[in-house]
Amino acid sequence: MEHWKLKRQRFADSPGTNLPEPNRNFCCQHASSTRSLGCVGLRLLLELLFTLSKQGLNPRTGCLLCRPLENFHAARIAQRDQRSTRGAEENEVEWLGSLNQSVGNNLERARSQTVNPGTITNMIKSGHLSCRLLLSLPLVLTLVIGDASQAQTPALGTAKHPIIDSKMSEKEAFDGLDPKCPDEIRKRQRLITLKYYSMDKQIHQGQLVIDRDLKSDIKNVFALALKEHFPIYSVIPISDKRFRKDNRWDDELSMEANNTSAFNYREITGGGRLSNHAYGRAIDINTFLNPYIKGDLILPHGAKYNPTVVGTFTPDNPIVREFLRLGWDWGGNWTSPKDYQHFEKPLKK
Repeated sequence: MEHWKLKRQRFADSPGTNLPEPNRNFCCQHASSTRSLGCVGLRLLLELLFTLSKQGLNPRTGCLLCRPLENFHAARIAQRDQRSTRGAEENEVEWLGSLNQSVGNNLERARSQTVNPGTITNMIKSGHLSCRLLLSLPLVLTLVIGDASQAQTPALGTAKHPIIDSKMSEKEAFDGLDPKCPDEIRKRQRLITLKYYSMDKQIHQGQLVIDRDLKSDIKNVFALALKEHFPIYSVIPISDKRFRKDNRWDDELSMEANNTSAFNYREITGGGRLSNHAYGRAIDINTFLNPYIKGDLILPHGAKYNPTVVGTFTPDNPIVREFLRLGWDWGGNWTSPKDYQHFEKPLKK
């Protein structure tokens, strides 16, 4: 198991990988920090507007940017009359408290509305924005509008917004294919997009290359796996550059990464004839947890079959039963070798 963890780390550290570790909270933290920047932006804006009002530039109450100023300015004037009888430190604390309260009262109102560029344009034409404010508006509006957009950024890892593990074009999915692959086999292959519940307890989206006649079966099985929360580590076509050796597709690299894949024009393990993978009529799922075992040979190297580990296939597993119901064979039912990761549906002769 330590071997798999090491391979997982190498795979995750590869350039361009998009496979997150469990409990990833980057998006939430980023949104939180951006919201803080938005608060700063609103405070800067209120300060600028207050300066303008002191200079005699009275903003219109109806303007979204200037609306919070009226009440705050009135309160500021009322407090000024009381300052002569109070200590300077107490006055400053009270002033800052008033500013924070004013910002807080208007923050949610400002976030719930959209800044209309036409409104700003009209304000510029009518002379309600001074040069000093114009110079500051790009920064302030970037902070405020950026806060609103980030606050609405959806959390990843849901059915509506899955974590993307693979987003290849068809050209990329077949790049590096063995030139010996007959054209009639290549033309039967289809690149399909699938969602699945992964090891980090979030929903991911990947891709699989499979024979055109098996698309429906695969989609049914993956829909069941998602419903049952059966975890699948990753689903990435074997043409991915992380699974290449000497620029050729390498099944062992994909297996060591616990990756799920289907089409791969190659011979069976040990050679002698073409595998059903070569026709796009076989799929290997959670390969490190469900190894190929023949005598003392276990592939991928370092793997161990443990039926109690989540993501491992057993005869009573609902995914296994669904494959069998659809007419597929499961390598776990074979006498020798035992190929727990392997499901196939050969062409009928």
